[in-house]
Amino acid sequence: MKGKAITASVNKKYALMEFFDSDSRLKCPECECLLDPYYRSLRIEFNSHYDFSCTYDGVFITSKRFKEYIQSMSYKNLIFYPVNENNIFFYFQVMNSVVVVDKNKTGIKYDKKCKTCNYPSQIFGGPKIFIDQAEPLADGFHTTDTYWRTGSGYRPKILIGLETYEKLKTQKFKGLDMARNIF
Repeated sequence: MKGKAITASVNKKYALMEFFDSDSRLKCPECECLLDPYYRSLRIEFNSHYDFSCTYDGVFITSKRFKEYIQSMSYKNLIFYPVNENNIFFYFQVMNSVVVVDKNKTGIKYDKKCKTCNYPSQIFGGPKIFIDQAEPLADGFHTTDTYWRTGSGYRPKILIGLETYEKLKTQKFKGLDMARNIF
Protein backbone atom coordinates (compact mmCIF):
# COMPACT_ATOMS: atom_id res chain seq x y z
CA MET A 1 0.00 0.00 0.00
CA LYS A 2 1.35 3.43 -0.99
CA GLY A 3 -1.23 5.75 0.56
CA LYS A 4 -4.92 6.49 1.02
CA ALA A 5 -7.58 8.33 -0.96
CA ILE A 6 -9.82 10.62 1.01
CA THR A 7 -13.46 11.34 0.39
CA ALA A 8 -16.08 13.27 2.27
CA SER A 9 -19.62 13.07 3.51
CA VAL A 10 -21.84 14.68 0.90
CA ASN A 11 -24.13 17.50 1.93
CA LYS A 12 -26.64 17.06 -0.88
CA LYS A 13 -28.58 20.19 -0.03
CA TYR A 14 -25.53 22.31 -0.78
CA ALA A 15 -24.35 23.10 -4.27
CA LEU A 16 -22.71 26.08 -5.84
CA MET A 17 -25.56 28.56 -6.31
CA GLU A 18 -24.22 29.48 -9.73
CA PHE A 19 -24.68 25.90 -10.92
CA PHE A 20 -28.45 26.31 -10.76
CA ASP A 21 -28.41 29.72 -12.44
CA SER A 22 -29.81 29.26 -15.96
CA ASP A 23 -27.57 32.07 -17.28
CA SER A 24 -24.46 30.54 -15.74
CA ARG A 25 -21.36 30.44 -17.90
CA LEU A 26 -19.80 27.98 -15.41
CA LYS A 27 -21.41 24.93 -16.94
CA CYS A 28 -21.35 23.40 -20.38
CA PRO A 29 -24.54 24.31 -22.27
CA GLU A 30 -24.80 20.78 -23.68
CA CYS A 31 -23.97 18.37 -20.83
CA GLU A 32 -24.31 20.87 -17.91
CA CYS A 33 -20.97 19.82 -16.42
CA LEU A 34 -19.24 22.37 -14.20
CA LEU A 35 -16.38 23.60 -16.40
CA ASP A 36 -13.95 24.89 -13.77
CA PRO A 37 -13.09 22.15 -11.25
CA TYR A 38 -11.71 24.70 -8.79
CA TYR A 39 -14.45 27.28 -9.00
CA ARG A 40 -15.41 28.69 -5.61
CA SER A 41 -18.60 30.54 -4.89
CA LEU A 42 -18.50 33.16 -2.19
CA ARG A 43 -22.28 33.23 -1.97
CA ILE A 44 -22.92 29.81 -0.44
CA GLU A 45 -24.68 29.76 2.93
CA PHE A 46 -23.10 26.62 4.33
CA ASN A 47 -23.84 24.90 7.62
CA SER A 48 -22.69 21.43 8.59
CA HIS A 49 -21.81 19.23 11.53
CA TYR A 50 -18.97 17.65 9.49
CA ASP A 51 -15.31 18.62 9.67
CA PHE A 52 -14.78 17.44 6.10
CA SER A 53 -17.59 17.36 3.57
CA CYS A 54 -18.41 18.19 0.00
CA THR A 55 -21.16 19.94 -1.88
CA TYR A 56 -23.38 18.23 -4.43
CA ASP A 57 -21.03 19.38 -7.16
CA GLY A 58 -18.01 17.82 -5.43
CA VAL A 59 -16.38 20.89 -3.86
CA PHE A 60 -14.58 19.91 -0.64
CA ILE A 61 -15.41 22.04 2.40
CA THR A 62 -13.71 21.84 5.79
CA SER A 63 -14.50 23.08 9.25
CA LYS A 64 -12.39 25.64 11.06
CA ARG A 65 -11.18 22.81 13.34
CA PHE A 66 -9.88 20.80 10.35
CA LYS A 67 -8.25 23.88 8.81
CA GLU A 68 -6.48 24.85 12.04
CA TYR A 69 -5.17 21.32 12.62
CA ILE A 70 -3.86 21.02 9.05
CA GLN A 71 -2.21 24.44 9.23
CA SER A 72 -0.52 23.47 12.52
CA MET A 73 1.08 20.55 10.63
CA SER A 74 2.72 23.06 8.21
CA TYR A 75 1.67 21.45 4.94
CA LYS A 76 2.60 24.02 2.30
CA ASN A 77 0.48 23.01 -0.73
CA LEU A 78 -2.99 23.52 0.73
CA ILE A 79 -5.26 26.51 0.32
CA PHE A 80 -8.32 27.31 2.41
CA TYR A 81 -10.79 29.89 1.09
CA PRO A 82 -13.65 31.09 3.31
CA VAL A 83 -17.06 29.87 2.17
CA ASN A 84 -18.67 33.11 3.32
CA GLU A 85 -18.05 35.97 5.72
CA ASN A 86 -18.64 33.76 8.80
CA ASN A 87 -15.17 32.15 8.42
CA ILE A 88 -16.16 28.84 10.01
CA PHE A 89 -16.19 26.74 6.81
CA PHE A 90 -13.58 26.77 4.06
CA TYR A 91 -13.14 25.53 0.50
CA PHE A 92 -10.24 23.08 0.51
CA GLN A 93 -7.81 22.85 -2.39
CA VAL A 94 -4.57 20.89 -2.91
CA MET A 95 -2.03 22.62 -5.15
CA ASN A 96 1.12 21.54 -7.03
CA SER A 97 1.39 17.91 -5.96
CA VAL A 98 0.02 15.75 -8.78
CA VAL A 99 0.31 11.96 -8.76
CA VAL A 100 0.02 10.03 -12.02
CA VAL A 101 -2.60 7.27 -11.96
CA ASP A 102 -1.73 4.01 -13.73
CA LYS A 103 -4.81 3.97 -15.93
CA ASN A 104 -4.31 0.37 -17.13
CA LYS A 105 -3.95 -1.18 -13.67
CA THR A 106 -6.75 0.96 -12.26
CA GLY A 107 -8.95 -0.09 -15.16
CA ILE A 108 -9.95 3.42 -16.19
CA LYS A 109 -12.23 3.64 -19.19
CA TYR A 110 -13.87 6.76 -20.55
CA ASP A 111 -17.42 7.04 -21.82
CA LYS A 112 -18.23 9.18 -24.86
CA LYS A 113 -17.09 12.79 -24.66
CA CYS A 114 -19.30 15.84 -24.88
CA LYS A 115 -19.01 17.53 -28.28
CA THR A 116 -18.95 20.99 -26.67
CA CYS A 117 -16.66 20.75 -23.61
CA ASN A 118 -14.86 17.48 -24.44
CA TYR A 119 -15.41 16.04 -20.94
CA PRO A 120 -16.40 12.37 -20.90
CA SER A 121 -19.91 11.75 -19.59
CA GLN A 122 -18.52 9.15 -17.18
CA ILE A 123 -15.14 7.78 -16.07
CA PHE A 124 -15.13 4.14 -15.05
CA GLY A 125 -12.44 2.54 -12.92
CA GLY A 126 -11.86 -0.46 -10.76
CA PRO A 127 -12.32 -0.45 -6.99
CA LYS A 128 -8.57 0.11 -6.47
CA ILE A 129 -6.43 3.06 -7.50
CA PHE A 130 -2.90 2.29 -8.68
CA ILE A 131 -0.34 5.06 -9.01
CA ASP A 132 2.57 5.16 -11.42
CA GLN A 133 5.40 5.28 -8.87
CA ALA A 134 7.27 2.64 -6.90
CA GLU A 135 7.64 4.47 -3.59
CA PRO A 136 4.83 5.27 -1.14
CA LEU A 137 3.29 8.74 -1.19
CA ALA A 138 5.17 11.34 0.81
CA ASP A 139 3.67 12.79 3.96
CA GLY A 140 1.08 15.33 2.85
CA PHE A 141 -1.75 15.86 0.40
CA HIS A 142 -1.68 15.11 -3.33
CA THR A 143 -4.14 15.07 -6.24
CA THR A 144 -4.49 12.67 -9.14
CA ASP A 145 -3.82 13.61 -12.75
CA THR A 146 -7.13 11.94 -13.65
CA TYR A 147 -10.40 13.75 -12.98
CA TRP A 148 -13.47 11.75 -11.97
CA ARG A 149 -17.04 12.92 -12.42
CA THR A 150 -18.36 14.07 -9.06
CA GLY A 151 -21.98 15.17 -8.94
CA SER A 152 -22.13 17.77 -11.67
CA GLY A 153 -18.42 18.42 -12.22
CA TYR A 154 -15.01 16.85 -12.58
CA ARG A 155 -12.49 16.75 -9.78
CA PRO A 156 -9.23 14.96 -9.07
CA LYS A 157 -9.09 12.47 -6.19
CA ILE A 158 -7.25 13.69 -3.10
CA LEU A 159 -4.56 11.29 -1.92
CA ILE A 160 -2.59 11.31 1.32
CA GLY A 161 0.61 9.63 2.43
CA LEU A 162 0.50 6.92 5.09
CA GLU A 163 2.12 9.21 7.65
CA THR A 164 -0.58 11.81 6.99
CA TYR A 165 -3.22 9.10 7.35
CA GLU A 166 -1.92 8.18 10.82
CA LYS A 167 -1.95 11.83 11.91
CA LEU A 168 -5.50 12.46 10.66
CA LYS A 169 -6.79 9.21 12.17
CA THR A 170 -5.95 10.44 15.68
CA GLN A 171 -8.14 13.55 15.24
CA LYS A 172 -11.40 11.70 14.47
CA PHE A 173 -12.65 14.32 12.02
CA LYS A 174 -16.35 13.89 11.26
CA GLY A 175 -17.14 13.18 7.60
CA LEU A 176 -13.56 12.35 6.57
CA ASP A 177 -13.38 8.92 4.90
CA MET A 178 -9.88 7.47 4.50
CA ALA A 179 -10.79 3.83 3.81
CA ARG A 180 -9.70 3.54 0.17
CA ASN A 181 -6.14 2.24 -0.28
CA ILE A 182 -3.73 3.41 -2.97
CA PHE A 183 -1.43 0.83 -4.55
